[in-house]
Amino acid sequence: MAEKSLEKKDFEKVFRAFEKRQDEKLKSFEDRMIHQFHIVSEGLIDQVKLLAEGHSGVIERLGQMEKENERQHLETRTHVEPLSRFHI
Repeated sequence: MAEKSLEKKDFEKVFRAFEKRQDEKLKSFEDRMIHQFHIVSEGLIDQVKLLAEGHSGVIERLGQMEKENERQHLETRTHVEPLSRFHI
C-alpha cells in the first residue's frame, strides 16, 4: 500500500483555499459590524436631535420666564416706590 505524500504545491493549494474562506468570513463579519454600527449611530443621532429640541424648548421657556419676571418686578416697583416716600 503506497502512502500518498503531499507536496508543497498541495499544501499551498489547501492553504489558499483556507485563506480564501477565512477572508470571506472576515469580510462578512466586517459587513455585519458596519451595518450594526450604522443602526446604532442612527438611533444615537435621533436621540441627540431630540435632546437638542428639548434643550431649545427649555431655553425658550426660560427666556419667557425671565421676561415675565422682569415685568412683574417692574410692576411691583411701580406699586412700592410711591409707598417708599412715606417714612414710617
